[in-house]
Amino acid sequence: MEELSADEIRRRRLARLAGGQTSQPTTPLTSPQRENPPGPPIPASAPGPSQSLGLNVHNMTPATSPIGAAGVAHRSQSSEGVSSLSSSPSNSLETQSQSLSRSQSMDIDGVSCEKSMSQVDVDSGIENMEVDENDRREKRSLSDKVSPEVSEEQALQLVCKIFRVSWKDRDRDVIFLSSLSAQFKQNPKEVFSDFKDLIGQILMEVLMMSTQTRDENPFASLTATSQPIATAARSPDRNLMLNTGSNSGTSPMFCNLGSFSASSLSSMYDNPFSFLFLALSGDSSDEDEEEDDDDDDDEGGGGGGDDFSCVQFGSSLGASGGATNWDSYSDHFTIETCKETDMLNYLIECFDRVGIEEKKAPKMCSQPAVSQLLSNIRSQCISHTALVLQGSLTQPRSLQQPSFLVPYMLCRNLPYGFIQELVRTTHQDEEVFKQIFIPILQGLALAAKECSLDSDYFKYPLMALGELCETKFGKTHPVCSLVASLPLWLPKSLSPGSGRELQRLSYLGAFFSFSVFAEDDAKVVEKYFSGPTITLENTRVVSQSLQHYLELGRQELFKILHSILLNGETREAALSYMAAVVNANMKKAQMQADDRLVSTDGFMLNLLWVLQQLSTKIKLETVDPTYIFHPKCRITLPNDETRINATMEDVNEWLAELYGDQPPFSEPKFPTECFFLTLHAHHLSILPSCRRYIRRLRAIRELNRTVEDLKNNESQWKDSPLATRHREMLKRCKTQLKKLVRCKACADAGLLDESFLRRCLNFYGLLIQLLLRILDPAYPDVTLPLNSDVPKVFAALPEFYVEDVAEFLFFIVHVVSTACCTSTHIWLCICVVPVCISLEPSKGTWCLSSPAVSCLPPFLPMIPLGSWSVLYEPCTQDIVMFLVVMLCNQNYIRNPYLVAKLVEVMFMTNPSVQPRTQKFFEMIENHPLSTKLLVPSLMKFYTDVEHTGATSEFYDKFTIRYHISTIFKSLWQNIAHHGTFMEEFNSGKQFVRYINMLINDTTFLLDESLESLKRIHEVQEEMKNKEQWDQLPRDQQQARQSQLAQDERVSRSYLALATETVDMFHLLTKQVQKPFLRPELGPRLAAMLNFNLQQLCGPKCRDLKVENPEKYGFEPKKLLDQLTDIYLQLDCARFAKAIADDQRSYSKELFEEVISKMRKAGIKSTIAIEKFKLLAEKVEEITP
Repeated sequence: MEELSADEIRRRRLARLAGGQTSQPTTPLTSPQRENPPGPPIPASAPGPSQSLGLNVHNMTPATSPIGAAGVAHRSQSSEGVSSLSSSPSNSLETQSQSLSRSQSMDIDGVSCEKSMSQVDVDSGIENMEVDENDRREKRSLSDKVSPEVSEEQALQLVCKIFRVSWKDRDRDVIFLSSLSAQFKQNPKEVFSDFKDLIGQILMEVLMMSTQTRDENPFASLTATSQPIATAARSPDRNLMLNTGSNSGTSPMFCNLGSFSASSLSSMYDNPFSFLFLALSGDSSDEDEEEDDDDDDDEGGGGGGDDFSCVQFGSSLGASGGATNWDSYSDHFTIETCKETDMLNYLIECFDRVGIEEKKAPKMCSQPAVSQLLSNIRSQCISHTALVLQGSLTQPRSLQQPSFLVPYMLCRNLPYGFIQELVRTTHQDEEVFKQIFIPILQGLALAAKECSLDSDYFKYPLMALGELCETKFGKTHPVCSLVASLPLWLPKSLSPGSGRELQRLSYLGAFFSFSVFAEDDAKVVEKYFSGPTITLENTRVVSQSLQHYLELGRQELFKILHSILLNGETREAALSYMAAVVNANMKKAQMQADDRLVSTDGFMLNLLWVLQQLSTKIKLETVDPTYIFHPKCRITLPNDETRINATMEDVNEWLAELYGDQPPFSEPKFPTECFFLTLHAHHLSILPSCRRYIRRLRAIRELNRTVEDLKNNESQWKDSPLATRHREMLKRCKTQLKKLVRCKACADAGLLDESFLRRCLNFYGLLIQLLLRILDPAYPDVTLPLNSDVPKVFAALPEFYVEDVAEFLFFIVHVVSTACCTSTHIWLCICVVPVCISLEPSKGTWCLSSPAVSCLPPFLPMIPLGSWSVLYEPCTQDIVMFLVVMLCNQNYIRNPYLVAKLVEVMFMTNPSVQPRTQKFFEMIENHPLSTKLLVPSLMKFYTDVEHTGATSEFYDKFTIRYHISTIFKSLWQNIAHHGTFMEEFNSGKQFVRYINMLINDTTFLLDESLESLKRIHEVQEEMKNKEQWDQLPRDQQQARQSQLAQDERVSRSYLALATETVDMFHLLTKQVQKPFLRPELGPRLAAMLNFNLQQLCGPKCRDLKVENPEKYGFEPKKLLDQLTDIYLQLDCARFAKAIADDQRSYSKELFEEVISKMRKAGIKSTIAIEKFKLLAEKVEEITP
């Protein structure tokens, strides 16, 4: 073969460079979070033949090796680690579509963006002519039309500029490649077969220089030009600072608070028992704050974790989502000083400079030859990064060693698309993929475990894992498959505390554990609610910020779990994990659950939020209502689970029939499984959290009452032997009260989130629709009454399906929907009697305006004020219909207390109890199904509740009947229900029983409440006489005071209930008289009225005089007025005969005393008093 001329060699190389590509050049994949990557679009190039872009170590010979013959042995050893990356003739990087490869480009450093375009062509090494600005603009305009060819020399200059190397001259700010220089001098034609070969040689020689040089660092002379190296180089202690800016030149990978160590990673997967010990024994924050009685706490809150200095605002609350000053962050990750870090910095910077070059000269870089060259550079950078992460160039690394890449990912210091390209390049080789990404996943999990909501750094591990999981190629999510294959994806239970264990040990548990609740994370309350006082405005601001944090974190959790579900290989694993969490936390629904054995509230609420998002688009037509009975149901119900209207024997018999020869079950679909998992997650998350919230309110009230009692009685005990004990108790109560108030402020942020509660209500609306479809397939055209035979599917459902709806509505009504930005009153129903608490807007404090309970602490911010409309969602119509249907068909529910809860919801929405829910109550009373059956059904339940089968039925019935009486008073005011009332009064089967129960209740309640007032009067009189009181023994004084407190509580409750029954009598007798004059009712009613008149106006009436009667709700004038009104409203000969026949309480003198007191107190008008006098005379005439 004759020797080629220099021009011919040059021509052939240019031809090979321009047209010899094997496929369309590609760039790193677009981040899942951004559909349009930054940078100008790159036009498509013509297709060409195949050429591998990976690092092919086998193609290197000793003659062409960048490190010479001495490096052959090392290269052969390291080539095994990447053989899979280039084993196929066409690397997967080159098999991407032409449009994708041309539409994607790398981001650039913010500093490089500021360079003027007049210097772009000079710096790129492609154009090196000196022209003035006008000529430069003219040339640029011409270049848009005609793209000049790129010579081999220009391509070499571009390669040298990106890799910052030289094989010609030693110069500042470049790495001189001595081995490659020698080869060029010896035989330039045989140095490289193509540019891909040259790139591989350059990178290998640079990296081997780093590994073989002991004293001199080859990268030390380089000036950092991209974000990763610039960050570390600027800090003398080699720290990576957090980058929160929205720079398009960095990958959306973020940072967290904390640091990692190799020892913390080791044995995490090899020895799960050690992890279990850490999970179950070392977390003191899981103890309930309500039970913390630390003796070291002082009145000022000093000591340990209770030493709250001040409420801090602004520092991290405003950090998320905005561009902040780089130097303002003190939290950082320390990069390990080692050769691997130096190599990673160099490779990442080279990868980043490709994007910079594309941004500088988009037209030139869009040419097929240049585009392929840049794509090869990216691919080789990624391939060599894989080698570094595996330790192929230094020392092999185990899976337990921390990944060098985690700090870069958490600190957003990776170029755009770097991680996605690394996933895409390595995922086809399972061993290489695991060796690189398992340490990364472990590092992210440890970062998430160390995070807290006391700063916004908690979101960075979540966002990093979310981006990894969203990276997909075709229909495959490689990282999702890897995560689901981890040994701790779903660890086996090792202890009775399976719920807490699953949270602590499972891989996703660390990511789902962030929480604002003080029981879960004490750092939140210490940072945001640690001031001496908590104002309403501060609480509102902090709550909104924390809720925003929660929303951000939960969105990332949804991305993670959604990606795992989208990946066909891992969908089953994801469903199994969610079902395992639900099954492991069944004990959380118990009234007295052991918090050490179950997952935390924050964990469960985060899981619930994700499941709600997954259930958003579920259509009820695709949900199988019998799934809970399906043989393949993932949810395991306890054997003692109460059913709506069936015993366990009934359920077993029905299931035996159902599982007959041809069971009607089909394979469960995802919508069905997701719906029921979400339903049970509500039962185990939002409802236990609501109950804990109510218990905390009660604990605050009781503690405050104790503090007030101790303060008020200090004069009595300060000189006694028990003074020291009382002072210590006062001190501990104050400290505990402050802690509970701050814990409650955290719970406000985590639980009273309007959008979250609205999603809960909407899901319960879906559940209601499903239940109504079971009850009446004609839904929404439901007709009442329902079929007398209860559908077996409905009867066998767990009772909490209905109970949870009622309980959640109850919580919404009496805790949440009461708050409004212009509110001046908050209604709570902590006891039987509703309590009105007034807000003083000028002071931002709460005070009691009802005598029902003692005052609450002035610093207690009950509810963050805001505009609430949770109760009035579109689903409310279905909820109203369900309430009406269930109350009108009580035979469908076996447990009377479940019906009582539905009644209580209706009571709580009554305008007389809660004016702000008037619209909801009107929807119930005006519903077409309620006008005919609601009144008789409630009247029947009023009488049936006399016997419930429970040991507390005698006292429970008074509360339930109090609720029904209040509802009746409101329904009576609605003209649509008048006809139903009158029908019941005249011919109703339930009315006589109802009046009998009403008489019995009134008699008992008035008698008990008046007797307790007499005992209160007696003790108060004794205490007024100080000499006599001081002579009593100390234990006797304490016994009397204890009895006084007991009588005060009894009188408050009973008087409220008695007043309601008397009001009902007053209302009924005013509207209709005939039913009360029946022989079976008249005499009993007259005897009850006479007895209570004797109590109020008889010879012992002075015993009812107590101090501050309004404190107990005792209004004797109003009570006397109502009782005498009932006499006048029933005034007739038959009723006068019934009064006269009462031998127990009636007397002429009693009626004369009543008339005298009414005149003296001005209780009635003169005309009314004269009518009552005529009635007395009529009775006296009849009296034998």
